[in-house]
Amino acid sequence: PQWLKNRLGHLAYVLDGIRSVGEIRSYHLKAESHDFVWTGNFIFGSISNSCSIGGVLELKSSDVSLNDGKFEVLLIREPKNFIEFQAILHDLHHHNFQNKHIVLFHTDRIRLEFDKPTDWTLDGEYAGNPKTVEISNMHNAVRLIHRQ
Repeated sequence: PQWLKNRLGHLAYVLDGIRSVGEIRSYHLKAESHDFVWTGNFIFGSISNSCSIGGVLELKSSDVSLNDGKFEVLLIREPKNFIEFQAILHDLHHHNFQNKHIVLFHTDRIRLEFDKPTDWTLDGEYAGNPKTVEISNMHNAVRLIHRQ
């Protein structure tokens, strides 16, 4: 309920997340960039250019450059059991993004292919349910002019 969220603040969202762990679904996906191809079942994916992902996950500032023309792509593989799920949470908390469950890489272009139409969000808003998504970073595509 809203009154509980108001009272507990951020902790309410954490508790709600814990409650819904059993509802996490995986998505079969092929992610392709210039340098990498990842295929498998994933429970989370993010393509961003920010240290904060939805206000929930934080990337180290050393892992993010806002002006390099590249996205940060974070993929989390489906855990096989609760112990693997705990390991994922531990690694996320300690910014360990290079292991068998979590993948973090940088690219200026990515193509995602799902095995079936998959709900997609853009900046937290519903953006349809495509089977294929292609995203390119148009580095320095806009030039801002300002008065001195």
